[in-house]
Amino acid sequence: MPSSLSVQLLDITEAGVLLQASQPVDDGSEGRLSLNLDGVPLKASLHVERVAAAEQPPGYRVGATFVDLTSDQRQLIRRFMAQ
Repeated sequence: MPSSLSVQLLDITEAGVLLQASQPVDDGSEGRLSLNLDGVPLKASLHVERVAAAEQPPGYRVGATFVDLTSDQRQLIRRFMAQ
């Protein structure tokens, strides 16, 4: 697995994320996600649950769950989802 990978956020919930990646990652791997939600930085640990090839756009869909989100991080995600 690459040490750094640019991804596109497709969906986010308090439980986890669905990402679009140009390179595959290993099921069961751990990683760190850094992004901005409405200008507010969010950095969180992830556990990759599943990876599937995607045709449009070409690449891979990565489903991952958050590991140990703080209450502030959960609140940030809830506010973002409510928009």
